Amino acid sequence: AGLDPFRAGVVVSDVDRGSFAARRGLRRGFRILAVNGVKVKTTAELQREIAKRTTRWEIDVDTGDRVVPWRVGR
Repeated sequence: AGLDPFRAGVVVSDVDRGSFAARRGLRRGFRILAVNGVKVKTTAELQREIAKRTTRWEIDVDTGDRVVPWRVGR
């Protein structure tokens, strides 16, 4: 897939067209590095963090050329 296996984070493999994530700019190949300050390295870790109840999400996304902090919610 041309991805560097030594870079941290969870690689986005697909984004539903028209979804909230797509409208916010999430794209295939981006890497999710952290959720609410907790670094994620595997899909299981990512799923555990997004399953937690919260009113605000802070997601650090590596777009390939920079890290973009997403802030969603209250």
